[in-house]
Amino acid sequence: GVNLLVVPGGFQATNAAGMLSSEGRCKTLDASADGYVRGELCGACVLRADSGARLGAVAGVVANQDGRSSALTAPNGPAQQRLLHAALAACGARASELSALELHGTGTALGDPLEVGAAGAVVLGARGATAVYVVAGKARAAHAEAGAGLASLAVAWSALARRGVPALLHLRATNAHVASVVRRSARAAGVARAGSC
Repeated sequence: GVNLLVVPGGFQATNAAGMLSSEGRCKTLDASADGYVRGELCGACVLRADSGARLGAVAGVVANQDGRSSALTAPNGPAQQRLLHAALAACGARASELSALELHGTGTALGDPLEVGAAGAVVLGARGATAVYVVAGKARAAHAEAGAGLASLAVAWSALARRGVPALLHLRATNAHVASVVRRSARAAGVARAGSC
């Protein structure tokens, strides 16, 4: 996965549109999230074809095109729900088996609640439990665009190796809209109490 930012045009256009974080930090799920951060990444992952995996295995892979949404920076919730269902099916897993979920993690006031809403509809609806850990590679590596998948995989592998979920960097106070979406999803799923992010 490689993303190099060598042409200034992308920065100029996104800055002019007010899309970039004024602090240069991707603050996934945070109340002060004010835009996204472009990032560079160059890395490789070697996968073995045998079953002798030490940390884990890739059980399935899916991809989608987000479809229509209200704006370039606004994710399509129903498309994300379909992607989550497809990913679970490709892995032969149930949402109730998840302990952590890697978010796209835009770090925007609009994108994060939409994404959490989609995840809540799929995951909390099936779990009947109060917690699923959420992580976001973008909080560490920013929006590495073509390298984003590798950043997310690295965060997941690190969590497996350390047997613990890494904290979301720059998360100080949860976006009120994200917290509201979590509570609504929990109520719809019949979960008695939903924890905070």
